[in-house]
Amino acid sequence: MTKSFVSDYLNAGEVRGWKIISTNYIAFDGDKLLIDTSTGSLIVTLPPTPAFGFTVEFSDGGNFAAVGKPLVVTTGNSFTIQGTLEDLIVDTKNASFALTFDGTDDWRLTEA
Repeated sequence: MTKSFVSDYLNAGEVRGWKIISTNYIAFDGDKLLIDTSTGSLIVTLPPTPAFGFTVEFSDGGNFAAVGKPLVVTTGNSFTIQGTLEDLIVDTKNASFALTFDGTDDWRLTEA
């Protein structure tokens, strides 16, 4: 049996602690998000009132991210991502990363 998407593994009990996200989503501290953009791009909004060390992990759950169907990560407020007010656009297949809040005003890329 060929497993075509991470949900196949989840159903088989082989992946734990990850949420499959295929629609726009507001993230919480500690979220581990498997991103499914197979039907189009989606927006993940980072936690609106983060504290130092809040972390959200992301992974392209099925090799779907691509130009035209990207993941868009936004703060939804005046916080920055990597020092810029711009949204983070992820259009690289198989991308995996984490964002961690620095306690002042910035989300920083960290290892997933």
